[in-house]
Amino acid sequence: MSLFRLDGQVAVITGATSGIGLAYAEGLASAGIKQLILTYRSQPTLDAAANQIKQFNPDVVISSIYVDFLSMEEDEIVELVTTQAYSCSITGAIDILINNAGINERHPVESFPQDKFDNVIKVDLTIPMKLTRCIGTKMLELGTKGKIVNTASVLSFQSGVYTAAYTTAKGGLKNFTQAVANEWSARGVRVNCLAPGYVGTNMTGTMSVENRELMSSFSLEGQVAVVTGATSGIGLGYAEGLASAGIKQLILTYRSHSTLDAAIGEIKKFNADVKIDSIPVDFVEEKEDDIVDKIFTQAYNLSVTGAIDILINNAGITERSRVETFPQDKFDAVIKVDLNIPVKLTQRFGAKMLELGTKGKIVATSSLLSFQGGYASSPYAVAKGGIKQFTQAVANEWSARGIRVNCIAPGYVRTKLTDNMSQESKDLVDKRIPMGRWADRSDFRGPIVFLCSDASSYVTGSTLVVDGGWLGR
Repeated sequence: MSLFRLDGQVAVITGATSGIGLAYAEGLASAGIKQLILTYRSQPTLDAAANQIKQFNPDVVISSIYVDFLSMEEDEIVELVTTQAYSCSITGAIDILINNAGINERHPVESFPQDKFDNVIKVDLTIPMKLTRCIGTKMLELGTKGKIVNTASVLSFQSGVYTAAYTTAKGGLKNFTQAVANEWSARGVRVNCLAPGYVGTNMTGTMSVENRELMSSFSLEGQVAVVTGATSGIGLGYAEGLASAGIKQLILTYRSHSTLDAAIGEIKKFNADVKIDSIPVDFVEEKEDDIVDKIFTQAYNLSVTGAIDILINNAGITERSRVETFPQDKFDAVIKVDLNIPVKLTQRFGAKMLELGTKGKIVATSSLLSFQGGYASSPYAVAKGGIKQFTQAVANEWSARGIRVNCIAPGYVRTKLTDNMSQESKDLVDKRIPMGRWADRSDFRGPIVFLCSDASSYVTGSTLVVDGGWLGR
């Protein structure tokens, strides 16, 4: 599980003594972080938080900076946090900055007190922006491979009622994050947001903290997964990730024995004990209902536990042609493989999961073309847009019954599907990706473990974009 380790790193977290920020600190501690530098306003709250964090990692070094985000001037706060953080860092570097401190006020927009409106903008937007710029600039100067995470909100995407200031701040922070990522990703500093839904915190109520080892929430021990299209590319990256998380059994579809054998050799490097079984499938030549029946029946027959815990619909094809001259048979083939079969497999496996009471996880591979139309790839855009919306629709029905359904939307990945792009197109893509490179299969190991494990227990109906920053540009 080295993918999720933070050994030797130093993190700064604002607003980390309660609520979401405390959970962030507990998570980093459990991942082996070397030092946490926390802002605080109340010494008793800080002491209680430090004791709670130490339960996850008794060896973590906890340092603190007194900050009153409301009464102190914003530039004073930024200077204080930046200066003291680097002064007390035991490595001389800051590897992680988490901007979490926040406030909220609720008033009708026409009678919103200006001082309260300004306070929300100051704490929730201006200070995080300035801290990002100051500490991020230092990361660039020192050559630190930094990670900056801002706490956004569902109100980064929705407007809310009586929350004009909070909505303004969180929407601005989300877009600021994307803008900074466009500039810094290729220089080694990644910038992202977490957008919580409704959480019991000091803003909404009291929070009960579950005392358990976070890293175990990424474990997939004892579980069985079916992965279509898993012998190369993104699918092989998925299988490697699941194996590294301790999956008990992988059931893979394949078309070529030699490719399957090579894939098994790669997967075993991550977990020599994983049991790997396989189902031969030709997604293009075989009829779609025959494919669905075969995968469903054989998977449950092969399962060593009698259950399927995880279904990953990854197999896909693409064809490129202008819409007015697109051969109908090729158009239909893309829709069959990339949309119809994943939909039917989800229905069949999901129904069985519900019948058996399995707490199932279903993940589909969507695409950037779930959000964009693309060019000369109309059936692929149709299929990937459809699978994203289908995922959301199914999540609405099944999540409360114990089955989470999500998508991963890859950006540009060097796979067989992109081999037929012109060099001119590839050069244009290279220039647009903020991280300055195409993805490879290793970039999908962590995201698939996250979505298939208890670490994402409150994530459903979502599309996790893994695109090197493409959509934010």
